[in-house]
Amino acid sequence: MSSMNSLVDERLLQLKASGAAPVTAIKAIHVELGLSLVEAKLAFSLSPAWTSEAADGDQLHHEVLTALAKESRA
Repeated sequence: MSSMNSLVDERLLQLKASGAAPVTAIKAIHVELGLSLVEAKLAFSLSPAWTSEAADGDQLHHEVLTALAKESRA
């Protein structure tokens, strides 16, 4: 694992421990570590510290897309 990946993982763990919200964590590593928003979101999604929150976000995304598809058919 590269030192940048280690730094990102460590910072995400610190943010989780401090009670940061997912969006705050993504924004923090984007700003602090110079990652693009896409890279920051991916790092968040792959972070062991944020597994539950990432899964919840994926589920919400799926439910929104399903609801929109049903609405467009009505």
